[in-house]
Amino acid sequence: MSAPAALVGADWLTGPRIRRIALVFGLLGLLLLAADAWLHTSHGVTDGQGEQLGRDFVNYWAGAHLAAEGQGANVYDIDGFLHYQRTHTAPDAKFKWYGYPPVTLLLSLPLGAMAFIPALAFWFVAGWLACAALLARSLDWRMALLAGIATPASLMNALSGQNGQFSAALLAGG
Repeated sequence: MSAPAALVGADWLTGPRIRRIALVFGLLGLLLLAADAWLHTSHGVTDGQGEQLGRDFVNYWAGAHLAAEGQGANVYDIDGFLHYQRTHTAPDAKFKWYGYPPVTLLLSLPLGAMAFIPALAFWFVAGWLACAALLARSLDWRMALLAGIATPASLMNALSGQNGQFSAALLAGG
């Protein structure tokens, strides 16, 4: 089976059309992030089932706070770490454990100086800008910023609170 000629030639895929598609995906992604934040923050920092805004981000945040308090080793005490998370975010938060190497505590230490919501915003924006900085080597800054937020991977990374954008920036920058 061969691909249709319109897909093979891709004459329809012009620069302006790509920018419009990226803008739509970027706006849609931001809208979905805003809806997710609204649904979560109507219950504090969790949804009705105890899942924190940014889901797994709570690991980085709680780990950074414990490290800033001089208790970095406690991130590997599963029960103690879960208790810390629940005490500082939501009493019914779902079980999460710190599965990262100790160097991650050092890298995420700036989060230890921030409350949960500002730290999550910082985490997302810093990862987005790290990716955009690398994309700006090949694109102008506006397109790099748009490309860094318009991808489904960026949206999933933001919703799940993962380090994917930092990992992508490190891999691409290396």
